[in-house]
Amino acid sequence: MEPTDGGDSRKLWLKAELHAHCSLDPADCRICPHSPEDLIERAAALGYRVLAITCHNLDIWTPGLAECARSRGIVLVPGMEVAADDGRHVLAYNFRAAPEELDTLAKIRARSGRDTLVIAPHPFYPGPMSLRERLASNADAFDAVEYSGFRVRGSISTAARPHSPAGRTSRWWGSGTFITSGSSTAPSPGSTPNRRFPPSSRP
Repeated sequence: MEPTDGGDSRKLWLKAELHAHCSLDPADCRICPHSPEDLIERAAALGYRVLAITCHNLDIWTPGLAECARSRGIVLVPGMEVAADDGRHVLAYNFRAAPEELDTLAKIRARSGRDTLVIAPHPFYPGPMSLRERLASNADAFDAVEYSGFRVRGSISTAARPHSPAGRTSRWWGSGTFITSGSSTAPSPGSTPNRRFPPSSRP
């Protein structure tokens, strides 16, 4: 462990990818040819220490896959990108629940605890899958907001800038922030690794 922050050995930055899809994804399988094992191998090669494969409404985590990741120095976090409240995307980690048990923000709130994590992904991406105005009105349901590097014609999906809607919202209620370069391709040498800053504490 290398000390950071002025030599404080209690703090450690971990390179993490917390929003990724793979060939098992029911929605993105056509654009994600890589298998879970491919993702693990690629992440290990690029020095990642934490990985979550967040398929749409499908948690692919298994003990065998977690051991495969562990053997390569990676912690594999259980998670999925669920469709909640009329199909709005939400990243849910370590819930160990079926997608239909997390298909509303009310259900996610009820199941959230100290060992779970909820992130608002690409909340201002143009399209019906994004939370948009529902993010602010449901602030208490989320631990962090994703800054996405996805680009659409003439704009940035969640505008990865300090003055972006996602940035203003996360600062407004003091949540953590989560920066990602994109989620439908394997990590690449030129990409910005996901970074998650401490969120507001769970009760």
